[in-house]
Amino acid sequence: MMTTKEQKVAVGGYCSTIAGLCFLFGIGVYVRFFLDHQYGDISAPFDSQLRVLSEHSLLLNAWYFIIYIVFGLALLGFQIGVQPLQKTGGVRQASAVLGYFWMALTIATGMLANVAGPMVVQLASHDREAASFLWYAMQMVIEGIGGGNELVGGLWMITLALTLRGVSAFEQGLRVLAFAVGMMGVLSCAPSLVELGGIFGVGCIIWFLAMGIRMIRFRGRFSA
Repeated sequence: MMTTKEQKVAVGGYCSTIAGLCFLFGIGVYVRFFLDHQYGDISAPFDSQLRVLSEHSLLLNAWYFIIYIVFGLALLGFQIGVQPLQKTGGVRQASAVLGYFWMALTIATGMLANVAGPMVVQLASHDREAASFLWYAMQMVIEGIGGGNELVGGLWMITLALTLRGVSAFEQGLRVLAFAVGMMGVLSCAPSLVELGGIFGVGCIIWFLAMGIRMIRFRGRFSA
């Protein structure tokens, strides 16, 4: 029978798996449905952006809901579940604060996106210019606190990597991967290195899924 600690870690593992799947869903749906329209690219014509908002509103709302709100809630569960696997100290406390802050930012981004999108479509019916300004403002906020800035998420992964326990090769690999992915997130904040955000996203898919499997199989200690 699993102990309370093992149950806590296992739940965190399921949340980690959900978080990884949210990243995978986000990238997959964007490539399949939105990439051709260059949705979210401020250099693309506003008409193409408005077409996506109008014709794919349900999918877009579901997309934002999953990649931001569901991910944020999964991150909350993971942050609570991973605590028994971390070394105590100031870095662990910093990691927890960054994790909760990242969760709040992602949920806020999803709520904002799902409210602002329909407003743009409604406004475009009688004032297209104002609608375009609103869409650009919406993208600025979403990119600033959500998908376009991976600083908080990157710092969270770095601090988490510094506190995780474990002695097996797999666990050592998880720590190294978390640190490397976190660095990609931090470096992506530089305008010339913004493309590293894509590597951060792919890295998060691999790390969250691998971490989820390890936590679900946790049996008393985080080592082989």
